[in-house]
Amino acid sequence: MNTNDRILVETMVRKAIKDIKNSPERGTRNIIDFALNFANGRFQQEFLKTAQKMFENENSQYFRMIRDIVFNVNTEKLIT
Repeated sequence: MNTNDRILVETMVRKAIKDIKNSPERGTRNIIDFALNFANGRFQQEFLKTAQKMFENENSQYFRMIRDIVFNVNTEKLIT
């Protein structure tokens, strides 16, 4: 990934974390959609497509996990 792509991705991840803190469901779906644009290889694409399906259910316990992560893990650690 070149420097410009890295800066773009970091900026989007920072925004996504902020969005997830405000709305875990919407923010999580948005970052997965964004990540699909940068997925290299079949495995990454398949993983993200599976995640999309898991997060279609707004009652998914994974949203609770995501919420716990963004509120309890250092943001800089999440970005890296």
